[in-house]
Amino acid sequence: MQRLLVLLAVLALALVVFVANTCSQPAPNEPFTIVWNYDTSGYLETCGCSAHQLGGLARRVHQIDKLREQQPLLAIEGAHVVADAGEFQLFKAEAVVNILNIAHYDAMQLGVREAQHGAAGIARLTELAEFPCFSANLEVGGQPWATPSVTVEIAGADVAITGVSQPEAVTFELEDGTGFSDPEAALDSLLPQLRQDADIVILCFEGERTWIRDMISRYETSADLFLAGCRNKATANWDFVPEPPTLNNWDLGRYLGIINIDPAPGGFTVAGTSLALKDELPEAERVVGYLSSRYRPQLKEKFFSAMKTDIEQLYLPPESCWGCHELQYETYAASRHSHALETLEEKNQLYNPDCMPCHVVYDPNMDELAAMNCVVCHSNIDEAHLWDAPKGTTAPPDPPVVSHTYEYCVRCHDELNSTAFKDEWPRYVMQIYHGGNMSTAEEAAERMGIDINEPPSGHVEAEAPAETEPE
Repeated sequence: MQRLLVLLAVLALALVVFVANTCSQPAPNEPFTIVWNYDTSGYLETCGCSAHQLGGLARRVHQIDKLREQQPLLAIEGAHVVADAGEFQLFKAEAVVNILNIAHYDAMQLGVREAQHGAAGIARLTELAEFPCFSANLEVGGQPWATPSVTVEIAGADVAITGVSQPEAVTFELEDGTGFSDPEAALDSLLPQLRQDADIVILCFEGERTWIRDMISRYETSADLFLAGCRNKATANWDFVPEPPTLNNWDLGRYLGIINIDPAPGGFTVAGTSLALKDELPEAERVVGYLSSRYRPQLKEKFFSAMKTDIEQLYLPPESCWGCHELQYETYAASRHSHALETLEEKNQLYNPDCMPCHVVYDPNMDELAAMNCVVCHSNIDEAHLWDAPKGTTAPPDPPVVSHTYEYCVRCHDELNSTAFKDEWPRYVMQIYHGGNMSTAEEAAERMGIDINEPPSGHVEAEAPAETEPE
């Protein structure tokens, strides 16, 4: 009998520990939804690439609106709202914040990419935001700079949100005095009070996957939900992990993290998923209206004022090569490369810096953008080549001007924006081939079991150029 009592006591204790570890705080009065997004990276809108670019804030906000119609919703934007430093990127970050305002977001984490803009840049974002911006370990001048945590009342529950960034994730230069303190020290100081005061604690992490796993293990009993921001394709995914409740979300705004919190006896349950924001999904009209009326009209001015001075690409009108390379010019003119500028115009993305490197170049003579020129691919042609050509003393560049290899072409034709290219790249190379050594592409075609002379699947020939000589 005594053994039985001991066994029952142990089981009871185990049950208490289990409940304490999983849902020790009071349950919400009704179900509610949390939406989470990390790594927007300045992708405000879909660009219309052939690879079915996912994402776009208008799609995301439409899904949020649908979810909010069903039950209370808590919207959290993770860090990495932009991909780089500079005035143009800060302009894009401000546009992201404006759209989050439109969507009635509740909080936003400040991370390493936001820190690139220094105290003044971060202040521009936080002053614009109609919601609190948090970070438990962002510092300026050795002092905590941001709100360390945010508490939101929803569905009868107080939900506390905090987050930290891994200092080692800063692999670029920050302004003097801007940085991140020890994340463990910050959380050790903050979490006990949040655990005591809040019904539900959400802990957001930004960093490398192993570090995030170690942090989750360390704070497993200190939070009820972990929202991870890890961009490593080799080790990160979008799958919800139930024990402890964890959801990673990233990839240029192409996914929306959705977490459902439901009341349960003695606490609550947590379930989550990542929704791919696919092409066929509708867009929120008020976001579309903001992009067309307020964002796009400023793009050209912002681009030329902030970015053109940083462009070092040699401008070379394709027509300047026609005298010596007539066949090559005609091949170029019949290819899609020569129409890349028109593509951006059609998609209303002409001054989108995420699209421009693979579509256009800057013409300093006209102070305007122009179609891709010859040196985009023939990258070691220099000005001496142009000066010597009329004299008949031009020597072929050494090494050869371009290598028809997968590694070279996927600088633009990557899996994000040109998915089909990976499986048929020798055929795409053949479509624009106009001289040089094709052995690498031919060997690859044989290895891949494809006919290099067949057009790529779904390939549509560009419109043939008018039969007029270049001026």
